[in-house]
Amino acid sequence: GEGRIRVIGNLPLRHMEKYLERHPDLSFVLFKDYTSKQEFALESPESLEEETLRAPEPAEESLRFISPDMMEALKEFTRNVPGFGRLFPKFSLEHEIAAPFLFLYHCLPMMDKVLPSLSPLHQELMVLLHNCVEQSRGAEYREALDDFERGLVSKRTMPYLIKPDDVLVYKTSSGLIR
Repeated sequence: GEGRIRVIGNLPLRHMEKYLERHPDLSFVLFKDYTSKQEFALESPESLEEETLRAPEPAEESLRFISPDMMEALKEFTRNVPGFGRLFPKFSLEHEIAAPFLFLYHCLPMMDKVLPSLSPLHQELMVLLHNCVEQSRGAEYREALDDFERGLVSKRTMPYLIKPDDVLVYKTSSGLIR
């Protein structure tokens, strides 16, 4: 329609599995899926004069770990995060992990402590993963932390508030619900 712009991908992959086989140097893939024929409303009359548009927002994102070294790095990292197995009992490196990558969000406070215990290669891979997720989700992670520090919770930040295994309501021995 008039005043609307449609973004079209130029180089989609036809066969993802074949591509991954031909590129064994890949450690992981961050998939960003967009709705078909995603349209962008022009934000203002001034935006008609701009050369570029803001980047489109993906409808979905997921991570897939590819290389054995990356999988080992994650295994070593998660083994060194206290309580990881209890917090994320269904965590699996063999499946795609959907955004917002809560396992990583909840492990970030431990990153500086755990990284030195990893081998140099695994440190490098974890930093690479961290930087990729930071670029993709960092603003959202910071928004959640900032909101929580101010005592605020929004629909957008709710998934970050509660870790698996957090007790929200419990019944005391005297029968009181807290």
